[in-house]
Amino acid sequence: DLSLDKQFTTLSSPTGLVTDSVGNLILLNGNSRIVRLSGVNTLPEVIGSGSFSRIAQETAQTVLVSNQTTVQRFNLATGAVTPLVSGMLNNYGAVRRTDGSIVTIDSGRNEMSFYTATGVLSDRFVGLVNPKGLLFDAGGNLVVVNGSPNGLSKVRTDGRVESFSSVTGITYLALETNGNILAGRSGDIVTLSASGVQQTTIPSSSAYGLARTPDGTLMVASFADGALLRYAPDGSYTKVASGLSNARDVEMGPNGSPYVSDYTRE
Repeated sequence: DLSLDKQFTTLSSPTGLVTDSVGNLILLNGNSRIVRLSGVNTLPEVIGSGSFSRIAQETAQTVLVSNQTTVQRFNLATGAVTPLVSGMLNNYGAVRRTDGSIVTIDSGRNEMSFYTATGVLSDRFVGLVNPKGLLFDAGGNLVVVNGSPNGLSKVRTDGRVESFSSVTGITYLALETNGNILAGRSGDIVTLSASGVQQTTIPSSSAYGLARTPDGTLMVASFADGALLRYAPDGSYTKVASGLSNARDVEMGPNGSPYVSDYTRE
């Protein structure tokens, strides 16, 4: 008897992407499939299904996948999907804390919620306005892109919320290995220290994705330029790839090469 061992597909409107524990790329595909890319010139392997728009790393075996109203846990080995959070109005992200708990932000309700690893609500903070981004800093504090006051807020490990930076218009956050934070927005990329102090600014029309190569080079997925850009320390850049229609994110692949998700291309 014949049984299905593996299933493959073509890329279609990919959105979020992360890397697994061995460096493979995990993508949300537009055909309601979760796929794995193990290297250059390999076919996308179907490892799960579901209509999701956001993905975040959780453990070596699992990722958090979400859409506008729900957050679920996806097992990379088995393909099992476990519901965790439901009933959101406009889910803008979910991340795992170091203690295993999960944090979500709902810009529709202007709230940030804290859940146990099994999805039980443990706390809720409603002092945010139109929150649109989450990142853990090097100290384990949660940094949130906030709409009012416009800037970045920090949720400390003790639960206290305080202003982190007055830099406005942020659309993408990325943590540096030295503890600094890269913040992309329309017009430039800002480097913030671990305490939120603005250090450098690099002109960039629209940075929707930021990543560092193994040698520290900054790679930027630029929506406005329709390109993947490589930045030098002096702020000059070269185009690594062009002709992208809707570049959304960039990650480094298992061989050290950058991969870009382009929502309107296949």
